[in-house]
Order: sequence, then C-alpha cells, then structure tokens
Amino acid sequence: MFDDTCTVYNKYVENKIEKWRRTVLTGVFWDGAQGSNFRKTGVENADSVFILIPKFVKADKQFLPPKEWLNTEDKSLYWTLQAGDTIIKGNIACEVVKSSKELEQFDECYKITKADNKLFNSSMAHWEVGAK
Repeated sequence: MFDDTCTVYNKYVENKIEKWRRTVLTGVFWDGAQGSNFRKTGVENADSVFILIPKFVKADKQFLPPKEWLNTEDKSLYWTLQAGDTIIKGNIACEVVKSSKELEQFDECYKITKADNKLFNSSMAHWEVGAK
C-alpha cells in the first residue's frame, strides 16, 4: 500500500543508563516538510514530518502500547510509538551506543512529538505520527 521505510528508536532507562531499541518499519507513508522560522532571536528549524503507519506494517517485532512496552522484560521482541523516541526515514542499521545524538548524522531524523492511535476495527487501522 505505501512504499516508504522508516526506523524507530525506542528509548528506555535500565539501571540508570539510557538505552535504545531499533525497529525497521516497511510500508509506511512519509510526508516531510523542511523549513525555517525567522524570529527576532534568529532562525529556528521548522522541519517536521507526518507518518502514517498501517496496523499491519511489516516489522520484525510486535507492537505494544507505550506503558506496556516500558514494563515488558524483553524489549527486543516488541516496538512502540511514544513522544521522545527518534524516527528516521529509511532502513538505518546504526545501533545507539551512548546517546541519541549519534543519530543526528542521518538526514530526516526527527523526535516523535505525538502518536495518535487510529486502530478502529477495519482494514484502515493505523497510527498517525507527528515528529520534529
């Protein structure tokens, strides 16, 4: 249905150490906008993206709601969508070692600001994700 691919990096804390889990999603709709806002204090980045993720997106893991994902023992089997996570266009093989700043080397790298659940009972069930 959709041809785009993206990589989601889910953030969590374990033993007071920030960690990240990577999941590649194939078959999403990616609509990015690049721009700038001019303020008295200077130029501000206004890049943003809207991503539509079908419920049956191709992924090697199963989706869990954010709170359930944070409480699951083996996070390697699941993925989620939550504000503060990082999403990048394309199939990104980079694993985060120390900080999400490592991901800023990639074009079209965004922080998720919202994830709306539109999982009604139909073939059109999906998530609508906004990121900046």
